Amino acid sequence: MKQQQSPQAITAKNLKGKSIFDFCKDKAVIEQIVGGYSEDHYKTFPETNRMTHLMEYAAQTSNMDLLRAAQLRREQAETEWRKKVREAAKMGMIID
Repeated sequence: MKQQQSPQAITAKNLKGKSIFDFCKDKAVIEQIVGGYSEDHYKTFPETNRMTHLMEYAAQTSNMDLLRAAQLRREQAETEWRKKVREAAKMGMIID
């Protein structure tokens, strides 16, 4: 499986807002990992899900830099989500 090269170093910071669609152009690989969702619909998925899928792609392509960055970004996104949930709970709102 051929991976698309990124011209800059892959870090958790520059993965924010990214998805498998930014790294892979092989529609069969994308469908195998994320299903038949369109790119536009997929962008609405929670970032933790997008990073999990990106981690799967990175593992399949043996791109350890991408894998490590996606793991870290997933952890950061999870922390951000939990913070939002706690803040909403303080105001009596429920976020799921």
